[in-house]
Amino acid sequence: MELRIGSELLYSHVSQNDQINSNFKLSQISIGGKYQFTNKTNPAFSLAVITNLLYHFKKTSSYKSKISPELILAFDKDLSETFSIGINIGSKLGSEDETFQFFYSVSTGIKLLDRLTSYIEISEELNSNAEPINLVNGGFLLLITSNFQLDTSTGVQLIKTDSHWFINTGFSLRLFN
Repeated sequence: MELRIGSELLYSHVSQNDQINSNFKLSQISIGGKYQFTNKTNPAFSLAVITNLLYHFKKTSSYKSKISPELILAFDKDLSETFSIGINIGSKLGSEDETFQFFYSVSTGIKLLDRLTSYIEISEELNSNAEPINLVNGGFLLLITSNFQLDTSTGVQLIKTDSHWFINTGFSLRLFN
C-alpha cells in the first residue's frame, strides 16, 4: 500500500480573435493511494489499483465541484532489467461538467541508474461532451529509500491551435511491504 500526494502546474497559451492569452497556475493537487495486487515477479504482468481525490483550483462561475474522485487500473511489465511497459485505464469525475471522463495511457520506462528511472507516456482522455484530448509527457522517478519515491514529469496537450503544457510533481510513501 502506498500513500501518494501530487500537484499539477498548468501553462496555457491560447489564441482567440487575434488576441493571445497566456496563463500559468497551480491547477490541482491530489492525494490518494496505490494497492499492488500482484508483484513484479509475476511472469505475465503486475496489477495495481490507484485511487485519488483531486482538488481543483479553477475558479469560474460554472465551476460545480472542487473535488473529484479518480480510479485507475495500472498494468505494468518488466521486459528486462532496464526496460518496462505500462498501461493505465481509468476514470475521473470532471470538475466543470461533472460527467465521468475515461482515459488510458501507454508508457515505456527506462532504468537509468539503480534508483532513477525515466519514462515516456502517451494518453487520451475521452469525454461525452467534447473531443478527445491527447497528451504526451515524460518524466523521472527517483527512489530515495526503499519506501519513499519522488517523481516529476512534464508534457503537452496536443491541440490543433492552442498550447497547453503541464508539470506534475509528487511523492509516494510505501506504508506496508
